[in-house]
Amino acid sequence: MAPSKVAPSNGAPDVDEDTTAAQAPHRRPPVSPLGTPPDIPIESTIDPFTAQTVHPEGLYEILKTIVMLPIVLIRVVFILLSLLLGYSWALLVLTGVKDTKQPYPKWRGKLLYGTRLCARGVLFGLGYHWIPTKGELAPREVAPIVVGNHMSFTEPVFFFFRLLPAIVSAKQHESMPIIGTIIKAMQTISVDRSSSESRYAAAGAVKRKAMDNIWPRVLLFPEGCTTNGKGLATFKAGGFRPLLPVQPVAIKYPYVHYDGSWADPVAPSIFYLAFRMMSQFHNFMSVEYLPVIYPTSREKRENDYMAFAERVRWEIAKACNVPLTEFTYADCQLGMRAKNKHLARRVPSVFIEFGKFEKLYDLNVRIAYGWLDKFGEASRGKNGVITKEDFQEYLGLGRRLGAEVFNTLFDLNGTEGINFREYVAGLCFITRHPAFEACVDQVVQHISGGGVGSLSEETLAAGLKKSFADLDDTQLSRLHKRLLAVEVSKEERASKEGVTAEIMKTFLQKNPDFLAAFVHLKPELLSKA
Repeated sequence: MAPSKVAPSNGAPDVDEDTTAAQAPHRRPPVSPLGTPPDIPIESTIDPFTAQTVHPEGLYEILKTIVMLPIVLIRVVFILLSLLLGYSWALLVLTGVKDTKQPYPKWRGKLLYGTRLCARGVLFGLGYHWIPTKGELAPREVAPIVVGNHMSFTEPVFFFFRLLPAIVSAKQHESMPIIGTIIKAMQTISVDRSSSESRYAAAGAVKRKAMDNIWPRVLLFPEGCTTNGKGLATFKAGGFRPLLPVQPVAIKYPYVHYDGSWADPVAPSIFYLAFRMMSQFHNFMSVEYLPVIYPTSREKRENDYMAFAERVRWEIAKACNVPLTEFTYADCQLGMRAKNKHLARRVPSVFIEFGKFEKLYDLNVRIAYGWLDKFGEASRGKNGVITKEDFQEYLGLGRRLGAEVFNTLFDLNGTEGINFREYVAGLCFITRHPAFEACVDQVVQHISGGGVGSLSEETLAAGLKKSFADLDDTQLSRLHKRLLAVEVSKEERASKEGVTAEIMKTFLQKNPDFLAAFVHLKPELLSKA
C-alpha cells in the first residue's frame, strides 16, 4: 500500500487528498459577526503514537513471560556486562580529550570499535539475534547524512554499531549514567528541543560535520519523536538545511505479539520496555538502505530544504508501506501535558495533527499548551469532549450567549460536543482574524470607558453590564476573579492594584472565546476595529 498522498513532482509537499473539507453533514448557518470559520480537515484515522502491545495480553503471552523469566535474568546480566565494557571503552576514548567538539585523530576514533561491538551485544541481549539488511550503504563521501524513521531506542544502538555516526541526540541523554559517557564519546550533536537557539545551533553543527569528511557521517531521526510505525510523522527540516545528498533508511519491526515500539506519551519506562523485549523468544527488526536522494537544482537555487525533506520522507514512507501524516513532536508534547495534568482521560484525544495547524495558522506549541489547559478546565477532563452545557458553564456569560458562540464558532457539525481539535480550530480562526487585535482594543475601551487606571470590582461590573445586562452578581464576581488571575509583568501588577486595561487586554488575547462573546453581542465593535 502506497502512502496516501500524490508523490510530489517538484519536491514540494502536496496536500492530503482527504483533508480538503470537513464534509460536515449538519453544517449550521454562520451567524457570528466574525464571519464563517473554515471547514476543519477530516481527522486522521491513524494514531502513530499509541503502542499496541505495551503489556502482555492473552494466555500465551502471560505464560511465555513466566517461562522466559530465567532467560530474562541471563539476558540482563549479558546486557549489563556489555554496557560496562562499552562504558570502559568510552572512558578510554575520552582519556586526554579536552574538547569533544573537535574531530578525533584516526587512532582514537578506532578505539570506539570496541564500544561498537558492545552495542551489538546489547541488541543481542534484547532479543535481536539477527537483523537482516537490504540495499547498499553508500560511502560517506557520497551521502554524508543518513536519515531513518524512529520507533524505539534500538535504532540508535543499531546504527552506532553499524555506522559509528555523529547522532543528533536530546541534551538530557548526556546526563544518563553510563549511557551519557558513551554518548559523549560518540561526539553526538546535542539539542534542547524546547530551545529555538539550540535547534538552530544543532542545524549548524549538522552542516559543519556533514560537509567535512574528517567527521563520521551524520545520523538523523527527523521525526523528532518515536512512533508505533503505523504512519510517518512530519520531519523537522533543520537537518536538511545543508542540502547535501541524503541516504534514507527504512526500519521495520515485523511482529505478532509484541511490536517493540516506544511510541506513547504515556509509554512505560525504558526498563519495562527492555523487559518486554527480553521476555520474547526473538524480536524482529529489518533495515533497508534506500537509494541516495540528491537535492534538485530548484531546491538548491531557492534554498527549499523543506521540499527536499518531504521528498526524503516520501521515500521512507513508501519503503515502509505506511501513510504520511501531519502529526509532529508537538502532538507528543500535548499528550504528555494532558497526562501530567490529568486534562483528558484518553491522551490520544488531544492529538490534532499539529503540522496542519502549524501550516494553516502558524500555531506554536506554547499557545496550544494554554488552550489545552482551558480545554481541560471546560471539559472537566472527561472523555476529551466539551459539551454545549460544559461550554456555557465555563464561559459563564449566560446560557444563550454561550450556546450561540459554541454553535457558530466551534460546533460547526451540530453534534452538541467538540473535541480538542475542533476547539483549537475555532480559537485559531478567532486569533488569526484580521481584526483580532483591533477588536481586543475596542472591547477593552468599551469596558473601561477609555480609562487608563485600574478598575474596582464595582466599576468593572458596571462596564460589563453595558454588554452583558443579564449577568448576575455571581457571574460578574467570577469574571473579576479570572481577570485578577491573569499573568502580567511584575511591574504592571505592582504599579496598580485591581484590573487594568493591560490586564483586560492580556486576558482577551489568551481567551479568544471571551472576545468572540463580546463581539457577538456588540457587532459594532468589529466595525470600529
